Amino acid sequence: MQPSELWLILFALAALSARLGICLYLSGMCRARNAAAACLRSIADACIAVIAFWAVGFAILSPASHAWFGLHGSFTAAAFFNASMVLIATGAALGGTLGRTRMLAPLTVSALLAGIVVPLAGRWVWSGWLHDLGFIDIAGDGPLHLCGALAALTGAAIARPRGGKYNRDGSTNLIPGHSVPYAAVGAMALAFGFIAQITGCAILRDSSPGAAAANALLASAAGGCGALLLARQRYRIADIHLFLAGFLAGLVTTAAGAGNLSSPLAAAVGLLAGILTPTALVWLDLRLRIDDPSSAVATHFVGGTLGLLAAAFSAGVTSPVKQLGIQLLGILAISALALIASGAVFMLMRSANQLRLSEADELDGDDLVEHDLNAYPDFQQTMIKSYHLRET
Repeated sequence: MQPSELWLILFALAALSARLGICLYLSGMCRARNAAAACLRSIADACIAVIAFWAVGFAILSPASHAWFGLHGSFTAAAFFNASMVLIATGAALGGTLGRTRMLAPLTVSALLAGIVVPLAGRWVWSGWLHDLGFIDIAGDGPLHLCGALAALTGAAIARPRGGKYNRDGSTNLIPGHSVPYAAVGAMALAFGFIAQITGCAILRDSSPGAAAANALLASAAGGCGALLLARQRYRIADIHLFLAGFLAGLVTTAAGAGNLSSPLAAAVGLLAGILTPTALVWLDLRLRIDDPSSAVATHFVGGTLGLLAAAFSAGVTSPVKQLGIQLLGILAISALALIASGAVFMLMRSANQLRLSEADELDGDDLVEHDLNAYPDFQQTMIKSYHLRET
């Protein structure tokens, strides 16, 4: 085994902690009656995504070194690392449909993302036509974060908001998650996984791993500070949900440029993400009425887009203006792929009546309806409260 392969395996194992973070974060951001379902979906999503990537996705991403269903090829250290990266995209896509959908729909979309969409976008970026144009994306702001964000967006839009989220007079109700500590610890585990993934990509693609890790940490810190400043200035409070979104978005901004970004640029883009992400989150909620309990759409889309644009000013770029045009073209192409593919699956699920829970089932919660349990049986009532809806 080459030393670089050992490093990739170690970074892949660390990147898998992002899945732990997703599990904690999603369960914390949903209602208690949906917490067990969020945990199960997170782990089941990882299982399905790994199988889909092994069976189909890796052959699309690396056609020269792998065949379909692992035939005549092996799951090498690089393949293992790529599989761990794909789990970030599918995890982001889960968040947009929390609290009101059946289990089958988001898991089907995750299989599509891991098997086709993310590998195809990755092939464009790392060895295909976007690579030939000079597109820069070292650690997957496009294939991972944009694809995950837009899959979450289509799911949230097509599934429609949770019951009680929006009122007829145009006002909006806050539906807080049941555990802020879970969400906060999950965000920290996500940060650990993201930094490992970005650093591993830097090794894989001949960027500076030390600079990549330092930039990721710096940008996440700046993103958190930016979100705190925005919340204090605009709402006169330090809102932890806006803070976590800005913190994670700042981290995402360094994926494209990784170790090729200068430290001041990484900090500046992270700070900008910390300001723009909470703004986008509130705009999606209040203006577009997109109900995204996990804030995945704003976090990954704003962070991913800013990261791809910032890569135009990374080391070695001779013409930032020309590079910006190439980056914009890549953003549009990857966004179109993710929107069309995930939108088609969610629409198909809705037409087959496999997307949205009934109003009565939504009030009872995913845990009870789909899994016949409660996440906290000692503290939750197990009686059905929506009997009047079932009677009608």
